[in-house]
Amino acid sequence: MQDFEYLLVAKAASLDVKVEAIKAAIATKIVENAEFDYDDAFSIMMSLKAEDLQ
Repeated sequence: MQDFEYLLVAKAASLDVKVEAIKAAIATKIVENAEFDYDDAFSIMMSLKAEDLQ
């Protein structure tokens, strides 16, 4: 889980947003698309783009 947190911080920094914005986007994608499982949070995070956070 620590690796995920590190990548979460890195992704937020690369998109120049707060970590909370990334977490909210991941949660939204999981809720909106029932085919995602919580285990897919990594793949969801890696697919996020700046426009997904606006």
